Amino acid sequence: MLHLITEISRVTFIVIFAIFTYDCFNALKRNTSESRARSLYTRQTAMIYLFLINGNLLLYFNTLDWKIFVMALAEIVLVTIAMIIYKKIYEMASPAVVNNMCMLLSIGLIMLTRLDM
Repeated sequence: MLHLITEISRVTFIVIFAIFTYDCFNALKRNTSESRARSLYTRQTAMIYLFLINGNLLLYFNTLDWKIFVMALAEIVLVTIAMIIYKKIYEMASPAVVNNMCMLLSIGLIMLTRLDM
């Protein structure tokens, strides 16, 4: 059963990254309206959170350690705070840069959680 969960999660990771990448390219096209770009950036943010949830659930199912949930909550809070603070400090920051930064931060946090547990 664990092998099946891992394989489904692997496919889910691929789909999440494909949607995230597609949205990034689509939002940065020249003829994309501002409202369409905003909705794409919002969907990218949702993909970041789905990535964190998927990765931490997979780690939990592999280790059955409840500390994973504490780490997952801390990671979600950290990424949320990073998004808010970055947008407040740099008001003219590109949402594409902020989302890509947070996605890479999420990847690093999942890797650190996996190494720590």
